[in-house]
Amino acid sequence: MDDLLMPEWIKKIKAENDLELAKSQANSQRLNVLALKIKHEGPEFWRKLLKELDHTTRALSAIGIKGQISISNTKAEQCCRVDVQLQVAFPRMTHVNLFYTPASESIRCYTGDGQASELFFALCPDDVIGLRMEDYSMPVDPEQAAERIVRGMLTAIKSGASSATEL
Repeated sequence: MDDLLMPEWIKKIKAENDLELAKSQANSQRLNVLALKIKHEGPEFWRKLLKELDHTTRALSAIGIKGQISISNTKAEQCCRVDVQLQVAFPRMTHVNLFYTPASESIRCYTGDGQASELFFALCPDDVIGLRMEDYSMPVDPEQAAERIVRGMLTAIKSGASSATEL
C-alpha cells in the first residue's frame, strides 16, 4: 500500500515492528559473532587462564599460603584443579575444579564443598572475549579471573570455610 494513503497510526505500528525486527536481527548477529569468537578464542583464553592460575598460586607462598594447580585433559574436556592451603597448626584447605570443553560457552566450576557454577564467556568492550564472573557484571580477562578465583579461595580458608563460594 502507498505510504501516502496509510493512516498515521498504522505507519507508527509498522515503524515499531520494523525497529523490533532490526533489533532482533542485530542481536542475532551479535550472538553469532560471540559464538565464533568463543570457538576461536576460547582455547587461548583457557590456556592463559591456566598460566595465570599457576603464577597466582605459586605467588601465594610469599604470604604463607601453599597453592598449586594440576591439569588433566581428555579428548573432550580439559580440567584444572586449584588447591590452596593455609599452613597453620590445623591446616585449612580448599580446592576448585574448573572444566572447559573447547568451543563451549562457559567454564564449569565446582568448589571444595560441591557447589557448582558456570563462568560464561562474554564480549568485553574492546571486542575480545572475557569471562563473566558471578559477582561482576563486566567480563574479565584471564589474569583478573585467576585473581578472583584464588582470592575467593583465600577468603574461604582464612574464614575457616571449606569452599570459595564467591566465584
